[in-house]
Amino acid sequence: MKHPKGCFFGVEIQLIRIGDSLYSELVEEYSKIRPSWRKVKPLPQSWLNYGAGKSGLQFTWSFKSNNLYIDTGDGNENERIFENLERHKEKIEKELKSLTWERLEEKRACRICIYKNIRANIRTLKEEDYLKIVKWSVETMKNFSEVFSRYIEKL
Repeated sequence: MKHPKGCFFGVEIQLIRIGDSLYSELVEEYSKIRPSWRKVKPLPQSWLNYGAGKSGLQFTWSFKSNNLYIDTGDGNENERIFENLERHKEKIEKELKSLTWERLEEKRACRICIYKNIRANIRTLKEEDYLKIVKWSVETMKNFSEVFSRYIEKL
C-alpha cells in the first residue's frame, strides 16, 4: 500500500501508574505503621504477598482485595487449615467485617478475603482514588493480619 508524500503517522505515549508502584507505595506505608515488619520487594505482578507465620500461608494484597491465601502444596492440608480457621468464623467476623471465605474449587488453594468495591481499572485511577486505595489496603491489612495471626499461630 502506498502512502502519499507528506503523510505523517503519530504515536501517542501515555505514562500510567501500574501495579508495581502501587505495591511499592503499600510497602512503604505499611512499614510506617509496622516498623518491625520485614519489607518485601514488589515484583511486576498483580499481587504482593508476605508470609503469614506458617509455611504455605500468605497475606496478600491485590488491587481490589486483601486476603489470606492458603496453599501448602497439598489440597487436603489446605482444606484442613481453612476448616480450622472457619471454626472461628463467628469470632473472626466480629473483628473483621465483610469477609469472603473461598474454597477455590478449581485450584487446590483456599483464601479468605476482604474486597474493596473499586469500579475503576488500575490503569485509569485518579490520583486521589489511588491514594485512598493505598490507605484502605494498609489499614485493612494491619487489622486483617493481626486478627488472623492469632488463629494461625494455634494451627
